[in-house]
Amino acid sequence: MLVALYRDPADDRSERRRQRPPAQQAIRPLRLMLRWFPGRWFVFAGDSA
Repeated sequence: MLVALYRDPADDRSERRRQRPPAQQAIRPLRLMLRWFPGRWFVFAGDSA
């Protein structure tokens, strides 16, 4: 299981990081999985909470 945790916008501002929307944050681990396992099929599930 690979999990990407959502960061609070206030934490990102205090650390001078760019805030990314949840959809953009989900792309990074998905790309990582596809790079680790090329040619494999995956089913991804997301939560809007």
